[in-house]
Amino acid sequence: MAMSNKVAVSIRNALSSDLALRIIADNFLNFIEALDVKEIVIDFKGVSSISRSFAHQYVQRKQSSRKEIAEINVPNNVMKMFEVVISPKKETIFEVEEVKPLLV
Repeated sequence: MAMSNKVAVSIRNALSSDLALRIIADNFLNFIEALDVKEIVIDFKGVSSISRSFAHQYVQRKQSSRKEIAEINVPNNVMKMFEVVISPKKETIFEVEEVKPLLV
């Protein structure tokens, strides 16, 4: 049986408006991989939050997928989390040499 071309999946309807656990991302991508289509559009409309672990697992699985996966309606906060996990920046919060121990 030949694969059809494209399907859209609402991640909010399939999972939740709050995307939190790495295992949930894995299960979702397992579902996506099982679909008999080449291209999948994941609709993030209605998603209010995403954890770093969910975003990281989603990005890793998407990058290794045989499918062509695209996203639409991605809220700004979700897009920012994807950007963080795709290219993490090492930020210095404080210089260790300048930290003095507190004597109580």
